[in-house]
Amino acid sequence: MRLMSITLDFLLCFTAVTNGWNVCDFCAFGNGFFADICRRLEWKNFEVVVTSSKLINVRNVMNDAKEKLDFRDRVIKTSIGFKYMIVATSSQCYIYR
Repeated sequence: MRLMSITLDFLLCFTAVTNGWNVCDFCAFGNGFFADICRRLEWKNFEVVVTSSKLINVRNVMNDAKEKLDFRDRVIKTSIGFKYMIVATSSQCYIYR
């Protein structure tokens, strides 16, 4: 995972794209950045990454088993814990065990 720290002076404009996955920012001194938002969750041996608005990758880090979950609607909220993963989309709620 790559983290970057940027000093921003006099924020002029902060914009989020309507898909909720990109942001951009510009400052008075000409500094600016563009970023992609990636949602990543971990619980015990599992890693869950929301890679796009309708796609989730689940990986068991112990045996490297992978599964892609493709939803017909946009993923709004994802939670994992206590042997369950809950995914809420704009029209349904999925519960995985």
